[in-house]
Amino acid sequence: MRIVTYRELKDRSDIYLLWAKSFGFFCSSKWIDDWAPQDVRLMDSPIGFCAVEKGKLLGFVGVMHLPTRNKHGETETVGGIWAVATRPAQGRKGIGRKLLDAAENSLRQQGISLSLLTTSRAIVAYRWYAEVGYKEIEAVNRYPHFYKFPRRKPGARIRKGSSKLDRARVLKLLHQQLRNRCGFTYRDETQMRLLELRGVINPTYCHVGEDSYFLANEALGTLQISEILAPTQKAYRDMIKRAESMTREAVYSRFVYNDKAIAAFQRAGYKSDPDEFHVAMWKSLDGTMFTDLFDKSFVMPRLDFF
Repeated sequence: MRIVTYRELKDRSDIYLLWAKSFGFFCSSKWIDDWAPQDVRLMDSPIGFCAVEKGKLLGFVGVMHLPTRNKHGETETVGGIWAVATRPAQGRKGIGRKLLDAAENSLRQQGISLSLLTTSRAIVAYRWYAEVGYKEIEAVNRYPHFYKFPRRKPGARIRKGSSKLDRARVLKLLHQQLRNRCGFTYRDETQMRLLELRGVINPTYCHVGEDSYFLANEALGTLQISEILAPTQKAYRDMIKRAESMTREAVYSRFVYNDKAIAAFQRAGYKSDPDEFHVAMWKSLDGTMFTDLFDKSFVMPRLDFF
């Protein structure tokens, strides 16, 4: 078995089946090859490490270089581990560990101090990540979640968002709000386009105003808000009312990190829960602790999970 970077991989066709079996979604090598040159997180990274034997792809561990803002207001690049996958027949052979070691070593060689990943407590991999040194980012994993079944008048019209999302305005408002916080304070148009392409957000179920917005999609009659932003509690309440007018069943808002938004949801009668299975984790690569780089203002919006 050989370990090579994704950029060195000659036959990339197996990535399609590997991810379909591991994650339940389909992604061709062409999609990655078109995406990587545009995404700042992948431009200078190896994209991933691959285990290959007799021309067959046995496993993959993705590597990103993630720009964040540290507690001193400086740009801090941290590592991002993503799309960790092994063929089902190759499980429990140490392939994943060898690939993860290769990914982490590549980050160390770049002078990167922390490795981050997102996973779920509901899957076997979570326990494995903990065993190899990853710890939960507790502040992020305690962000509350809100839900409500709004009362609707019979025959009430369902409102829709725009068919085209004003990405530039969304990014401007996001960066304004996060200017005094550390963590994932950067996002660009490429990432926004990818979120739409993957169906994480759907412009039909989003709304962008002069100073406020929410980004959402819809499933089984529920409007699922991944991000909501406004300057005041009143503006948040207006956004929430707008969201309620766009659903037949329920509104569900995930990973709400802003105190004004939390207060607005509570005032609007939403039920809340402070925890979920999907979590963010970190690991030191050189002895640097998470608190050495980030303070209590650390933020990781749901849309920046990778």
